[in-house]
Amino acid sequence: MNDLIRDRIRGCAVGAAIGDALGMPLEFGPRRSADRLVREMTPGRLPAGSFTDDTEMALALAESLLAHCPLDPADLARCFVAWYRAGPPDVGIHTSGVLSRIAAGAPWDQAAAAVQRQKPDAAGNGSVMRCWPVALAHRDDLESLLFDSRLQSQVTHPHVECVAGSAWVNAVIYHLLRGDAPADAVARALDDAAVPAPLRAAIETVPTSSRDELVLRQWLGAPHPGECGLGLAHH
Repeated sequence: MNDLIRDRIRGCAVGAAIGDALGMPLEFGPRRSADRLVREMTPGRLPAGSFTDDTEMALALAESLLAHCPLDPADLARCFVAWYRAGPPDVGIHTSGVLSRIAAGAPWDQAAAAVQRQKPDAAGNGSVMRCWPVALAHRDDLESLLFDSRLQSQVTHPHVECVAGSAWVNAVIYHLLRGDAPADAVARALDDAAVPAPLRAAIETVPTSSRDELVLRQWLGAPHPGECGLGLAHH
């Protein structure tokens, strides 16, 4: 591995954690105006500089990948449950529903399916926000990257758009690590991940959408999984 790739890998991991910590104070709060964007670590639900369950679950995913690569979903479920049992201050409702069932003895696939049946259209961004360790573990193998990206989502978020969104985000990272321009990486990843048409359309509109339009889509039930990842590049 050359120094440039190593720096990009480190930038992905550290940048994900820093971005999460910067965004933490904004979760579940009112929208800020463009002249009040976050530019330093501030306190919110958690102390200033704290990252959320997104990064904590990403670290659990990385731990599992260090032990089993290709990914073993049963081991990933074990790592998630160990984190869940430690009593983190921040756990998503959907994720908590799945992990509580696994902790009680249900196989991971049955637990995920049971929670999804309760709200068949639920397509949260939890598995997309944590997926990046898969891209780093499979940085030289796109086929394995796509497979394990989908698999890590299926452990808690089996909705088709969550699964596809995770594959797409990691395919974007795959191409960025190789030096592709962001717009080219986004376009190539949409094809690599075979993103479903509705999700693809949502992603493709982000670069030409204003902040007001993106906020409106959130109130109408968006963003789709994957749309959040592209929002960072847009703004």
